[in-house]
Amino acid sequence: MGEPGWDVFISYGHQDAEWVGELAANLHRAGFNIFLDVWELVGGDSVTGRLEEGLKAATHGILVVSPLSLSRPWVMQEYQVLLRQAVANPARRLIPVLYQDAEMSPFLGNLEWVDFRTATTGPPYDTSLDKLVRSLQGRPAQDRPDRGGPTQWPQPPTGQGFRPAGPMQATLRVSPTQVTLTPDSAPEVTQRPRGLRAPTIEAVKNLHWEWHRAPGPNDPAPDRSDHALAEVGRHLAQDFLAGEVGRALAGAVAAATGANEVL
Repeated sequence: MGEPGWDVFISYGHQDAEWVGELAANLHRAGFNIFLDVWELVGGDSVTGRLEEGLKAATHGILVVSPLSLSRPWVMQEYQVLLRQAVANPARRLIPVLYQDAEMSPFLGNLEWVDFRTATTGPPYDTSLDKLVRSLQGRPAQDRPDRGGPTQWPQPPTGQGFRPAGPMQATLRVSPTQVTLTPDSAPEVTQRPRGLRAPTIEAVKNLHWEWHRAPGPNDPAPDRSDHALAEVGRHLAQDFLAGEVGRALAGAVAAATGANEVL
């Protein structure tokens, strides 16, 4: 939106821009008026002026936490402003959104955060997004049950049914036009993928470069390669698993974990 009066200002490192853009879009779909710099800045604008306007006018702030974002001086400047506003006016919330593992300051770590580190897609992502939406609305993570209703029995502990022990099975088939997941004991799920996108191709090129470059004497090459490999996996998941298949796969992984089995 071009007018002042935003519900949420999002502070982040631009290396995380693709993931943050999806988060901002989902919050927009949920009805929030979002200040995201790439949605607001127009050629010729004063960057600092527009950012100051957004920080001043936004009701709440979100800080997307990752090692990259917390190393950026500009992000830390925005964080300090958002924290000062939240301390001065408790009605203005500052919510840390954990995107990746990072060491947070004591003040930031003391705030109630929303964890997306393992909630990359499917039901876990929806659960974390719902918690974030409720936090921005000033609501607790879960509502109390209605009074006077019937007794609800708890679910038995996962893994204590009659399934024999052993690995759980599922078949994932991926093609340029169709992705299908066939679990052991659940209906088959099929979707049309987004397809291979340019950021994925760039991530693969970067991984290839990391594998073949000559490391320096003080360069933790395995760590860099692991990070590059994880980025390829994340992009491929977005290209081919975003949707019903991704949610079904996340559910199958959760079921296997709960049963202390492998999938």
